[in-house]
Amino acid sequence: MTWRHFAERVGLEMPIGFVVQSGSMATLPEDVRAGYEAPFPVPESKMGAAMFPLLVPLSKSDPGAEAMAATRSGIAKWTKPALVMFSDSDPVFSSASGRKLADLIPGCRGFEVVQNAGHFLQEESGEEIAERIVRFLDEP
Repeated sequence: MTWRHFAERVGLEMPIGFVVQSGSMATLPEDVRAGYEAPFPVPESKMGAAMFPLLVPLSKSDPGAEAMAATRSGIAKWTKPALVMFSDSDPVFSSASGRKLADLIPGCRGFEVVQNAGHFLQEESGEEIAERIVRFLDEP
C-alpha cells in the first residue's frame, strides 16, 4: 500500500530512477539511475509507471480483479517446467509470497531465494539469475 500511496501522490512526476533505487539493496550508480529516467523525458511519458500500482485490484469488485483471478487459475494449470525466483529483501513482495506462487504452479520444479537483492533482481543479481536459469534448463 505504501507503493500505491506514493504513486497516487506523485502521479506523472514519478521519479523512475528513485523508484528503482528504492527497491534495490545496492546503491545504483548515478548513470544507472539516469538510464532508468531516460525513456521518460516529459511527465506525460510516465503515465504507465504512474498508473501501474493503481491497477492492482484491492477487492473482488475492482477493475482487473476478474483478470487476476483468471491468471491465478491459469497458473494453477501450468504443468510445464517452471522456476520461480524471489529475493530475500524485496520491499514489495516477501519471499513467502514467492513460495505461495511457486506452490500454485504444478510444473514448478524449483523455488529459489536470491540473497542480498531487492525488488529488481535483474539489476542487482543479473549474472546470478542467468546462472540459475541455465542450471535449471540443463536439469533433466
